[in-house]
This record gives sequence, C-alpha cells and structure tokens, in this order.
Amino acid sequence: MTGKELKEKILNNGYSLVDIANKLGITPQALNSRLYAKSVKLDFIQQVNNVIGKTAFSALSGDKNLLETISMSHEVFEQINKLTEAILSQQKVISELQKKNAQLQDELLESLKKDTKWNKEKESENVG
Repeated sequence: MTGKELKEKILNNGYSLVDIANKLGITPQALNSRLYAKSVKLDFIQQVNNVIGKTAFSALSGDKNLLETISMSHEVFEQINKLTEAILSQQKVISELQKKNAQLQDELLESLKKDTKWNKEKESENVG
C-alpha cells in the first residue's frame, strides 16, 4: 500500500491527518512524511487502523489484490533475509577455507624446502 492510498483511507473514514498524528503520538509532519512513502509498512497500517478502530484488513476492504501484494511483499522480504543470511554464512566459510588453504600451501612449501635440502644433503653424501 502506498502512503497516498493510506492517506485516502484515513480521509475517506472522516479523520483529519492532525487527529491521526496526535493519536499516534507523532507530529503531523512525521505522519505526512510517512504518507509520502512509496510503500507503507504493514505495522504502520495496523497502527493507523487501531487508531481509527478498524483492523488492517478491514481498512483495506474489498482490495484483495492489495492484501495479496502486502502478504507477498512480506514473504519476499523474509526470503531475501534468509538468502542474505545464507550468503553471509557462505562468505564466512569461504574466508575460513581461503585461510586454511593459504596455511596448507605454506606448510607444503616448507615441506618441499626441507625435502629439497634433505635430497641435496643425500646427494652430496653419495658423491663424497
């Protein structure tokens, strides 16, 4: 739901924006800025509806597509959060694997140096 749509719902129910702002405990300017948002959070819609004595869904009466959009937006948001958490977790694992890989490469290099030194010592013993 856009802020403009919510504003229309408020005014169509016979309330002034100043009254709603006062009942919400915010300034009319704060309410106005929220109503200029492209989309309004469902919890804010519920707060406004509580003030005017309706449920979030009854204030959106007859607009099934809007309800589905709000629900879908919430589901999409939750999926994005889960995917973000998974990505961050995978990035941590990748970082740990890169550190372990670097450590193993260092150990391998040291081992090769020792083997090379040992081989050179054996060759010089065999020659001498």
